[in-house]
Amino acid sequence: MSKESRERLITQGQMVNDLFQEALKSVLEAAGRERLSEIPVADLERLMADAVRAAASRLGLETEPEVPDQSALWAEPLGVLTTDHMGYVSFDLRRLGADVQLMLSEAIQARQLGTGPSSSLAVWIYPSGHSGRFDALDQARFSSDAILARLKVSWHTLPSSLINMGPRALQNPSLTDWRLSPASFAATPTTLLGADGCEEMVPSNLALQEFVLRQVVRLVDVPPNFGVPQEFKAAYVDDYKVTWFSLGHSLGEILYSLPLAPGESVKLAVIDWSWDSVAKRDEKTKMTEELLHQTHRDRTISETVKAGVKELQHGSSFMAGAAGSSGATGGANLGVVGLGAAVGNTWSLGGSTATSDGSRDLAAENVQRLNDSFSQASSSQREINSTVVIQARQEEKESIQTRTFSNYNHSHTLTILYYEVLRHYRVTVEWVRRRPSVLVQMSLNLPQVLTAKALLLRRFQLEPFLLDPKLAAGFDAVARVVLGEEKLKREVEKWGANTQTIDPGAKLFVKLIAQFTTTSDDTSEPVFVVLHLLDGRIFEFQCDGAGDEGTSPEFEKTLPVAIPWKDIRGIEVKLKDINSGGDWQESNILVTMVTVENERINILADSGTRTLDDAGGSTGLLPSKQPPSATTTTVGLKPNRNDFVSAEDDVALQSLVAHLDMNRGYYNSVLMLGTDANTIAKDFEKKQWSPGQVMSDHVDPTPLEVFGSYVAYGLAKQPSAVDDTTVVDIAAALNGTDPTRRQWATSVLAAMSEQDRQTVLERLPLASAKSERLISMPTRGVFAEGKLGHCNVSEEIDNTRFWKWDEHPIPIDAPGINPVTPIQPQPQQPGVAPTPFPPAVVNIVSPSPAPDPGGLAAALSLLGTPNIFRDMSGRQEVADLLKKLSDNTIAIAEAANKARDIQAKYGMGLDKQEKDAELGTTQAGAEVAKEMIRQRREEAQQVSPSQAQDAIKLSESETRKGNKSQEEHKDYSKQVQQNVQGAKPVRKSKSTIKLNVDLKGYGNNLLIGRFGIDVKQRGASVGFLTATDYSRQGQLEVGVTNEYDDPRYSLEINGEVLGGVGINAELRGRGVVQIPREDFDLYDYFYLVATAEYGEFDFETTKSDEVSEEVAKKLGGGVDLAYKQIITMKTEGGIEWKDGKKHTSASAVKVKVVYYTGGITMSYSKKP
Repeated sequence: MSKESRERLITQGQMVNDLFQEALKSVLEAAGRERLSEIPVADLERLMADAVRAAASRLGLETEPEVPDQSALWAEPLGVLTTDHMGYVSFDLRRLGADVQLMLSEAIQARQLGTGPSSSLAVWIYPSGHSGRFDALDQARFSSDAILARLKVSWHTLPSSLINMGPRALQNPSLTDWRLSPASFAATPTTLLGADGCEEMVPSNLALQEFVLRQVVRLVDVPPNFGVPQEFKAAYVDDYKVTWFSLGHSLGEILYSLPLAPGESVKLAVIDWSWDSVAKRDEKTKMTEELLHQTHRDRTISETVKAGVKELQHGSSFMAGAAGSSGATGGANLGVVGLGAAVGNTWSLGGSTATSDGSRDLAAENVQRLNDSFSQASSSQREINSTVVIQARQEEKESIQTRTFSNYNHSHTLTILYYEVLRHYRVTVEWVRRRPSVLVQMSLNLPQVLTAKALLLRRFQLEPFLLDPKLAAGFDAVARVVLGEEKLKREVEKWGANTQTIDPGAKLFVKLIAQFTTTSDDTSEPVFVVLHLLDGRIFEFQCDGAGDEGTSPEFEKTLPVAIPWKDIRGIEVKLKDINSGGDWQESNILVTMVTVENERINILADSGTRTLDDAGGSTGLLPSKQPPSATTTTVGLKPNRNDFVSAEDDVALQSLVAHLDMNRGYYNSVLMLGTDANTIAKDFEKKQWSPGQVMSDHVDPTPLEVFGSYVAYGLAKQPSAVDDTTVVDIAAALNGTDPTRRQWATSVLAAMSEQDRQTVLERLPLASAKSERLISMPTRGVFAEGKLGHCNVSEEIDNTRFWKWDEHPIPIDAPGINPVTPIQPQPQQPGVAPTPFPPAVVNIVSPSPAPDPGGLAAALSLLGTPNIFRDMSGRQEVADLLKKLSDNTIAIAEAANKARDIQAKYGMGLDKQEKDAELGTTQAGAEVAKEMIRQRREEAQQVSPSQAQDAIKLSESETRKGNKSQEEHKDYSKQVQQNVQGAKPVRKSKSTIKLNVDLKGYGNNLLIGRFGIDVKQRGASVGFLTATDYSRQGQLEVGVTNEYDDPRYSLEINGEVLGGVGINAELRGRGVVQIPREDFDLYDYFYLVATAEYGEFDFETTKSDEVSEEVAKKLGGGVDLAYKQIITMKTEGGIEWKDGKKHTSASAVKVKVVYYTGGITMSYSKKP
């Protein structure tokens, strides 16, 4: 209030009351409150001031005009910037708080509406070097997104330190800055190219690139009259246009700097030399080697040795001797003369006669039958194809550049800065149109199993749209894989057509060889062999002398015609009554056929014993051995895929397939959008749209976009008559500032129908939406600029010091660089020689020689040994006796005892030899005669108990007489007791037995291969089989001797598996087998089981070679040996990796491995 009004209030107290009552009442009414405490403090001050002024005016009191508050309540600094070369600077107001931005918007709106300036907000600008400040809002230059202020200030040079720091002119560059100052984003042409207007480069105002994007809008509530049946899905497809405009270039970050001291000169030599040498060698070598070898050997050796020695020895000795002795003596003494007499008589008589005669009859008979047939068929084929393709490219590039940098300033440093050059783009996204569409289920997808052929067929569609461009080379690998697989297919077809059929039944026989074995019942009748054929023909051959006792010689007969093996039905052997030679008992018939190649094949080996009547007896038709079935095999090795497809191409194919599988949805859309419209139209012709109409009548066959598993196709008939370009033009006019264009847009909308106007109004927000962005991208160029140092490094001129540099300049030449010599490349000549082939690894193996029969030679050598019979005469002993008798050295009684001992010694031997002579053989005879002697002796020694008692008493009498010793008597008594009829038989020791060994492996399967056996009894070798013996049926039979009558045998088996499971596995094992005693005493043929030991484990790997290495670790040997020991290695998917090939897997697989450990377990098996 004024001074006068305040004085009146002092003197008039009632006026004061009226003023405040009216003012407080006005405040409560204006605020709509009952109490002052309910009014916010910020509003109370303003309401109270207005109420007091109004009340004072009604009471006639004067008030002072309101003075605005010029003090700053708060301030938010925006930063310090420097203007660019165009004098432009830009602050980012979007960094302000939300409340401040709201106040700024209200202030701008108040100025645009003309309601007057607002003193509550100001945007102050403080130019450097100017004493005042400017409010940017005072000029009222407002755009949709910026406040523009134009200031005119005097030129003021910034401090050097601030200039060298390179402050920024734009806090956050955007398209708004480009619109306000386009030259700020591009250097001026005079800066880039020089002055004087030599050339001016103006950035292009046209769009550099334009793209069209589509977006599918799914409709849940379909508008009426949309034109899509209910069974189809309706949608909109909005088209957007993306446009790139060039805004020019500017400098970016500093890439490199070169500092130079005052007067410094630097010389640089840049040598850019590159040598590129690419040599590619593609060698493809194919080696096919095949050896088809069939060996058939049929050898029959039958040898019978009969030998007998018959000896009769008789010896007698007569000894007699007499000896006598007498004598007398006498004497007399006749004085001087003495007389004496002596008479003596002695005589000795001895006689000896010894006779010894003997007779030896040695008879030996040997029948040897040896049939040996060896046939070998070999076919060898070897093919070598080697192709070497060498591509070599050599390129040399050398660039030498020398540069000199000099700083001619004596007092300032010089820094050369290299900036990167940035290129700016304005990118806009605008809505173009909306098309009603229909969504159709996708019918073209990638196959579930992506093969090389499938990818090659779709290469033209997939390769341009690969998400990872590095995988583009995979399609080249796909083409090579398809080509390799096609070559493999043709090679397999050629290999399958090259077959060879081997039919053993087609062998032609030209000779027949027959041999017979006759028992004791022989015949002189001729034997006829009758050959029966399947076609009814009969060929009869006479074999004279075939019915003789023993084994006959071979009867070789030439067939009248060559006969195939498969045409033979059987053999018949019969007699004809010609010589009345009696019946014939045969025990073996062997018929062998001989082919043109002199191959011998046994077609009949009948060992049954039968008797044929001499009046035409016959064996009947004996079925012959039928030939094996014909086998057809391919010639050569089967082509392998690894020979046609490289591992690198397989890996590239797998990588491409994995990528396509992971992004299957994306590539399905690529295939669908890339399908030809005519192909889609043909499919639409088959789909019903509505009754009586097909889809091609209403839908455009061009695919627009993919939405999930559907493809959007535009409708052929648009439901609205309004063109989308009209909508875009109306939106641009309404959003612009041109009143004429606004009036045009209003007139067009008014002239439309209600439905079209509604359609336009619905699309106006889309047409009005426009996105713009500023994008900066670095270029390959750089921009160099020199910066002088702001500090003067020279001292002040002092006449007392030297300063005349013009007379004595500083040498700025740097030492010269030696001449640069280009590098001389030394290319290497690639080798073109193909890899030599290894030597052949398959060869024909000659069969091992069969042993020749030699049993008869050993027997005859034994029987022909001289002095094998003892001297039975006792000549030496008698001679000694007579000599001693004559020498009177022994008494007569002692001579008698000596003679009795000699008689006992040779008498028992004579009795034994006489018994042997009666049987017709000796212990040195053949084994057959020995067995007969043993049997007859056992029968002869079977006595009754009373007879045994008498024999024992007689032996006691002989012992008392001195004819037997006590030991002989004990042995004789024991033997008699054992031979008593009804007594428990004594265990009989066998000289030989046979062992049948079943070879079993994994899964209880019989092992087929070559195995050898070494059998020992108490450490002594008693039988063996060499490792060349072939266990075709998984069984081996070995004959052993029983040297120690011990049922325990030690067997060592070694060999190699050639068939079944675990082929080429080498096995070796040793074990002791004990045969039960009761079985050992009762039988002479025993069955054993040899089971190969094996191990198993699970192993995760990606390569089959790693399995062999793991087995080698367990066995402690090499990898090659370990691979042979593996029986099976099967994956979880059931794929067998033990097939002679190497296997790999992209991911680790679990493999079950079973392998032979090499050991063998022995056991005894009692078979019925």
